[in-house]
Amino acid sequence: MANLSDETFYQAVQPHLAVGEQVRHFGYGLERPPAWLALLLVLGLAVLPGLALVALLTKHYVVALTDRRLIVVRLKGGLLRIDFDTKAVRAYTPAELAALPLQVTLRRGFTEICIADSRAPLRATFPRRVSRGNGPNMAAIGAALQGLRPPLAVPGIGSPAPSPGAVAAPPSR
Repeated sequence: MANLSDETFYQAVQPHLAVGEQVRHFGYGLERPPAWLALLLVLGLAVLPGLALVALLTKHYVVALTDRRLIVVRLKGGLLRIDFDTKAVRAYTPAELAALPLQVTLRRGFTEICIADSRAPLRATFPRRVSRGNGPNMAAIGAALQGLRPPLAVPGIGSPAPSPGAVAAPPSR
C-alpha cells in the first residue's frame, strides 16, 4: 500500500502547480460508492467479491488550496493499494467556485466537500486521521471554501439554504 503521508500528498499535487504558485493547504480524501450499492454488492456477490468491487469503485483524491485556486487531483486506485499517479486533474479559481453549487461539511472526524460541477463532480470525504496534517489542512480548506459565499444546497445533501433577504425565525421560548 502506498504511504499515506503529507509528503506523498504534496508530491501528488506538485506537478500540477503553475510557475510561482504556492500551496497553502493540501489533503487526501476518498469518494466511496453509495452505501446502498455497497450493501447490495456485498450481499449479492458474497462478502469478499463484494468488498473487492467496492474497493475498485472507490475514488481517491488529493486536493490543494493554493494562493490562486483549488486543485483536485484524482488518483489511480486499486484493489489493495492507492497509486499516487494522476488519473485526472480539475482546478477551480475562486470565481469558478463561487458560481458552482458547493457544500462543505466540517465534522469532528472528517471534512466533506461536494462540488456540483457538471464536468467533474466531487463528493469526497477527507478523514482527519489519515496523516498528521490532513485534519488541520482539510479544516482550513473547508473554512476557506465556506468563506467564498453563503452555502448553497447540493441535491441530496442537507437542507436548502435560506433565500437571500430571508428573515430568520425568532428563537422559541
